[in-house]
Amino acid sequence: MKLIILSDHTLDRLIALENDRTLEFNNASERYASLKQLHDRRQTLETTWRDSWHNRWIAKTVYYWWKWKRTQPVVLPDEPRKAEPTQQESILHGGISGESRLKARLLNALSDEWTALMGYRQQMGEVDIILVGPSGIVSVEVKNYRGAIHCIGDSFTRIRENGEITVMSDRNGRSPSMQVNEAADHLEAAIGIGSIARAVVLVNKHAEIRTADAITVDYVGKIENFDPVTLSEQRSIRLAANQVEWVIARIAAEHAAYDAWWQRQQRTHNHYIARPQRKRMSGCAIALITYAGVCCLAWLLLSRYVELHPKGTGGSQTPHGIGQGSTTSLRADKTVLSVGQSAELSWAAPGCRQLTMSEKGLNQPWNSLLERLRHENGTLKVKPRETTTYSLHGSTTDGKACDAVVTITVTTRNAAH
Repeated sequence: MKLIILSDHTLDRLIALENDRTLEFNNASERYASLKQLHDRRQTLETTWRDSWHNRWIAKTVYYWWKWKRTQPVVLPDEPRKAEPTQQESILHGGISGESRLKARLLNALSDEWTALMGYRQQMGEVDIILVGPSGIVSVEVKNYRGAIHCIGDSFTRIRENGEITVMSDRNGRSPSMQVNEAADHLEAAIGIGSIARAVVLVNKHAEIRTADAITVDYVGKIENFDPVTLSEQRSIRLAANQVEWVIARIAAEHAAYDAWWQRQQRTHNHYIARPQRKRMSGCAIALITYAGVCCLAWLLLSRYVELHPKGTGGSQTPHGIGQGSTTSLRADKTVLSVGQSAELSWAAPGCRQLTMSEKGLNQPWNSLLERLRHENGTLKVKPRETTTYSLHGSTTDGKACDAVVTITVTTRNAAH
């Protein structure tokens, strides 16, 4: 049997826990070394000034006594020791040992036509072992539970030696059969070849199957009775050599894609955790920022109002489209229109800049911006629905206004006739 290790989540967790214990021990050792250095220094100063006092060296005694008094008293704790392995580490060690026993049995029981992929990971979780061979595919969930196991449907419970009854589930509340079924269903959809046999194998020597009724997987039992060839043959699938290679490559590709996505998620999470936290602003700062924002908003609204209601566009408008200066003009080719007709506005404002054209209908309370003009001379086609006054606004470089207005009267068709 060929063996391909895609990942080893159990070993990674075990190494992480051991690293945490080592890091905690190293930090405690550094703190102890720092405190011991301060303690030894204080002890040295005390010894020096006492010896100086016995030798009647007054100046030296005062000097070292003064330095000794300035140092803080240090209570030296016990020398730290590395913590013993936790219960979780013991469980993981047992799981690794059980998986090793299962791998040894599979290596002896299966021919070279079979391939075992260890640690396949995807969206629905991790599959401990996937066996691919000529007679089909077997998905194996390995569990290192001890005690009396009762399996009824998707419900797995165990009774420990002390009589405590616990439910066998992962962090998401899924039983072992649910874990292997969800992963196998996802794998079937990914490779698209037949159906996959599912097995829950108990590797602990002290495990005992008491009840196995209406189970939703093909096998629930211990290592000694596990026969993957028989399980795969029950699915009635035969794979040629090239199909076996294709399935293995597809499983490896699916695992690599998910692993790359997971690594990106971890980097993003670590970057968010590692970035420095911003300090909260005080209430005074928030009030100042709010006040500044309100002032800016008021200034923008006032500028907009002045732009839409410039001086000279009130009641005393210049007739016939002539502006306030003799060089600014605004004319319409038609000043009386029927509903649905259009007219062409032409303007001339030499030396003016920031020209805008606004309109104000008969029933409109204020001017609305029609268009910003880029040239000093030009034409603009309009199609008013009611009697509308068009205003040209701008200014010269020395601040003089370049304003002109023209009114187009719109009549109904009956009135026009």
